[in-house]
Amino acid sequence: MTLLPRTLFGRAALALLAIFLAVQGAAFYVVWKTTVEPLRARSADDLAARIALAVQTWVELPPATRADYEIELSLRHNLELGRVTAELPEAAPESAFGDLLEAALHERTGQRVRLKRSPDSDYTWVELKFADHLLRVGFERVRYELKAPLAAAGVFLAGGLLTLFAVLLLARRMSRRLAAVARSALIVGQGRTPERLPEAGAAELRDLAVAFNRMADEVQTLLENRTVLLSGISHDLRTPITRLRLALSMLESEDGDLVRRMEGDLAEMGDLITEMLDF
Repeated sequence: MTLLPRTLFGRAALALLAIFLAVQGAAFYVVWKTTVEPLRARSADDLAARIALAVQTWVELPPATRADYEIELSLRHNLELGRVTAELPEAAPESAFGDLLEAALHERTGQRVRLKRSPDSDYTWVELKFADHLLRVGFERVRYELKAPLAAAGVFLAGGLLTLFAVLLLARRMSRRLAAVARSALIVGQGRTPERLPEAGAAELRDLAVAFNRMADEVQTLLENRTVLLSGISHDLRTPITRLRLALSMLESEDGDLVRRMEGDLAEMGDLITEMLDF
């Protein structure tokens, strides 16, 4: 038992849907691997370099200028930097960007770090130790974390869906035209005259409709000619049969049984002609 749809449209829709899903999946995989992941890794590495540089610069600055430097980092780079005064026990939610950032910081500083968050702000924090100073740097993830280009993916998916819908619509129209041809062929096979198929549309469908209408007209003409021919033959046979009956009625013969058999044969011939006319 086959699992394929029974109709032409169903099979075409299934094939197109399978192709659409395969192409969309392959395209999404390629875009994700060649664009999204590299950009996300680059964004995490850039942020790690900025954090490491900010901490190293703070350590190297004179203590009197560090406060001004912290203000400049906050205003120009959206980074909050300061000494660790209290521990943040709560770790930041795990994410692909967070893992990349932790790996980039470890590669640049040699320290194993873990992102944390504070309950009173939307900042994500990382603690680094430089020259006996334990410093904490905070940043807003919404400004640094690269989100997947959902808008572009949505447009891409919408375009694919519209294309699929248009192709399915064309397949549906074609299957309806073919179904109309099948119904008309059934009517022709029953000896009746079907409605003429519309001779419009694509060249192939138009040629099919023209050829089918011509065939239906020719079949109808043949049926009419057959009816006229059989009617003419049947009518022409009735005249000699009638004359034979008249001749038998006037025939004086001593063999009455022979006359009755001849009359029976003539009656049977008349019945056959009647049945032919009915046919």
